[in-house]
Amino acid sequence: MKNILLILLAIVSLSACAAKKATTKHPSVTYVKMDRTACFGRCPVYSIEVYDNGLVRYDGKQFTEYSGIYEKNLGAAEAAAVLQDFAKYRVDTCKNLYENRITDVPGIYFTITINGKQKEIANAHFGPYFFNKLATEVDSFAKVDASWKKVEDTQK
Repeated sequence: MKNILLILLAIVSLSACAAKKATTKHPSVTYVKMDRTACFGRCPVYSIEVYDNGLVRYDGKQFTEYSGIYEKNLGAAEAAAVLQDFAKYRVDTCKNLYENRITDVPGIYFTITINGKQKEIANAHFGPYFFNKLATEVDSFAKVDASWKKVEDTQK
């Protein structure tokens, strides 16, 4: 009788664990734009856009080696890696504005398409620690060279 009771208890507890086993679904991030803004000195001012199809667009505005808009397709797999990190860190749950505590720090602004909706995050420097990691990842796409196609010259 004790053996039957133990077997029933084991079955109930194992089925309860199986029912609790849920997968955490991350949001779908299909686009990220990062803007780096000016400081009082010669901080580079540029933006980088990463699309889920692999297209990367760089717009060098001020104090950058390459001025103007450049494009390159780095492949959907490479773009997906950085877009998935934005999803993994659940940027959809972050605030839209983090207060700037220092006047002469170049800003990091993100515009993200999450589940088909656009979200903007201002002053990411002062947000969660992972924003700097994400900014570094996006910056890794900004290695403009001769293989990039210049689309527009924005310098007048």
